[in-house]
Parts: sequence; structure tokens; C-alpha cells
Amino acid sequence: MRYSNQELWQFIKQHPDFTNFTGKDHDLRDWTKDNPEISVNLEKGSWYNHKTGEGGGLFDLAKVLNVLPETKKNIPTANEIWQKYQVVTYDSEVNQLA
Repeated sequence: MRYSNQELWQFIKQHPDFTNFTGKDHDLRDWTKDNPEISVNLEKGSWYNHKTGEGGGLFDLAKVLNVLPETKKNIPTANEIWQKYQVVTYDSEVNQLA
């Protein structure tokens, strides 16, 4: 699915590392930090880490942060992990494979 830069930014802002980002569309940063290393440029649809020299597009950043709607569904909930563990534990006690 294709998203606009504004839509991608709304997804990215849901991630805890990006909730405090403010500024102009060409230079969004976490100004609560003394020297914010990551900047986001909505006009260009890009991000850049001034400390490491890494950067890229907003879509790739959203994908890595796992905040896109189609990727969020792939993360199992804690309850799903627990239930799967319980089945494996129970089956292994009776020497059967799950």
C-alpha cells in the first residue's frame, strides 16, 4: 500500500522513540534532548541520524519500527506467546511433539 509522507509520519509518531518530535516539516527532531541526533524531513520524505550517518526514506523507517498497519498484525501478543508456550510445555511432558 502507498502512504503519503504525512500518513507515514503519523505511524512513526506512535513509536516511543518519536513521540516527542516537533518542529517544521523540513526539520522535525526530539528537542527534549540536548543534542537530538535524528531529524525527519517530511517535505523530502526522509530521515537522517546525524550521529551515525544513517538515513533513508520514511517508509523504510516505518517498516523497521514495525508501525505500519500491515506489519503490526505480525507481532504476537503476550497472551498468544504464553498460550503457545503452554501447549509446547504440556505436549513435551507427555513426550509428544506439538
